[in-house]
Amino acid sequence: TRTVDQGTVNVSLLIAHSKVSPINKKLTIPRTEIMGMVVMAKLLAKVKEAFKLDNDDNILTFSDSTIAIAQAKTSDPKVTLKTFVANRVEIIQQHIDVSKLFYVNTKDNPADKLTRGLTPAALVEDEVWFNGPKFLYDSKLMLETKEYQCDVDLKTSKVMSKIAKEEKEDDIQMLIKRSSSWNKLRRIVAYCKRWKTKN
Repeated sequence: TRTVDQGTVNVSLLIAHSKVSPINKKLTIPRTEIMGMVVMAKLLAKVKEAFKLDNDDNILTFSDSTIAIAQAKTSDPKVTLKTFVANRVEIIQQHIDVSKLFYVNTKDNPADKLTRGLTPAALVEDEVWFNGPKFLYDSKLMLETKEYQCDVDLKTSKVMSKIAKEEKEDDIQMLIKRSSSWNKLRRIVAYCKRWKTKN
């Protein structure tokens, strides 16, 4: 939480939750990051419910993954993103105002402490974990709004790829692919030659 009282800024840890990445699933780093954002979204929903917060105006969220931010801000995830990511982006968008989702450098990200692993002794002494990153202490908090690009887990248009494929294939390749046997292919070619000589 971050409060400002007569110019004095106070930042403190309210709640934390972490999840271990599953060993049996081979997840890419971007997919792991979007799953981490889902954990954040669900945790935020519980906090809002516990404190009866209906207004999102003063709630800011942060991530150190520009890919996850770009995916979370996708306007129509079901159309542009692969199903795995699109389903998770929908959960994120239900609980987070993505217009107030900002990038934070990895070294300033308290959540990164859990995912990278710290000993209990080191965690107790960690200033960023309990008191947040230094930039939050600026009374006039200025956050950069930036558009990030994502070229990971995008859906490919099946129609376009099919058209491109058909344009590349010539008649002979098409005949070979559509013939179930060598004898059938020979018969089709012979028929085409007879037809051509007649006309």
